[in-house]
Amino acid sequence: LLRVGMVIPIPPGLIPDQGGRVPTDYALRMRNVIIFILILQVAVIVGRFMMMDIWGAIVMILTVLIGYWLVSSAMDITVNFSYGTMNAVNCFFDSIHLLIYVAKLNKPLFADDAGFAHNFVSAMMVLAPITGLIAAMVCYRIDKDFRENQSETFPMAYAGGGGGQGGGQQMDFFGTPMDDRPPQQGQRQSLFAGQGYRLGDGDNPTAPPA
Repeated sequence: LLRVGMVIPIPPGLIPDQGGRVPTDYALRMRNVIIFILILQVAVIVGRFMMMDIWGAIVMILTVLIGYWLVSSAMDITVNFSYGTMNAVNCFFDSIHLLIYVAKLNKPLFADDAGFAHNFVSAMMVLAPITGLIAAMVCYRIDKDFRENQSETFPMAYAGGGGGQGGGQQMDFFGTPMDDRPPQQGQRQSLFAGQGYRLGDGDNPTAPPA
């Protein structure tokens, strides 16, 4: 993602960053749901290899590996974004693949007299986009919940209330009061902003007595 961001301009805040924040309660609750989705996707991978859809199986393997990274990294929000994006893309292309498959059929998608092989292939074609859609929706909900609770999961970003660190001042990522930070590049700093006096002026309070 970082390398892609160097080539493709990505708007700030599009890719969330955990930034030392703990996962939200909703993200931890959805961990078992992600595990269940990964089990279904592994079953679809096996089915795709059996129906000789090698490329589709390889793409799903990469997606499942990212999902495994997600559940083993304490539901890191950046990995969640990657897993959700992969599933959304897979769902789009698998849906197109399913439409082409249905358009070429000369029989119902599922039929008792069509045989096991036909029904098995149809089941894999349907399960592939469904699992991708469900995974993308769950990841979107996790991402939305993280953004809504961002200030609560990392209170150092905005320390307030007078009793906390910073005494009600707005803090930056490193806990430094915003007013105490040095001026950024492009900001002008006035070095001599006071009233000026010339030598010999009687109103100059610092001038030595004559």
